[in-house]
Amino acid sequence: LVSTPSEPTSESVRPPVILTIADGHPALVDDREALYKKGISFDEFLSKAERRKERWDRNFDRSDVDADLLERARAVKGSWRLLAVAVDGCSDSVSTIPYLASLESKVDGLEMRIVDSKVGRQVMMDHLTADGREATPTVVLLNDQFEEVGCFIERPAPLQAWAIENKEKLDRKSTR
Repeated sequence: LVSTPSEPTSESVRPPVILTIADGHPALVDDREALYKKGISFDEFLSKAERRKERWDRNFDRSDVDADLLERARAVKGSWRLLAVAVDGCSDSVSTIPYLASLESKVDGLEMRIVDSKVGRQVMMDHLTADGREATPTVVLLNDQFEEVGCFIERPAPLQAWAIENKEKLDRKSTR
């Protein structure tokens, strides 16, 4: 494992860190621009998906964007990027990412790239769930300078609160 820190450009910016495993593949990237550029498109992600493949395809095929939401998204000016940390075996990822991909395909100035949870671990560590876990999907909204301006973790907040409250009652097998 090799750590390659770079000098921060200001006191308010933490230095990016890239950890590399012996075969040269990145294991952890803490530089949002570099991480985004290592990401893959939804089409490539979908073509590589092995787990829950039918559900990924089905959700994308039926992923229609509400007209009001589409109008609001198109009204936002500038370049925006969604950096998604997702895995094909995650039920929350398969229930969210196809819809974001559909939105991306319909909005000029919006792009999305996906990284797996090993490469994007620092993003998950920076944005833990309300109960302190790393989770997929973790989706950060980046502006044209690759600065984070928003984040979506795992599932909508009301559903997450309900899941935490009812944790003991939930059958883990039924969610897979």
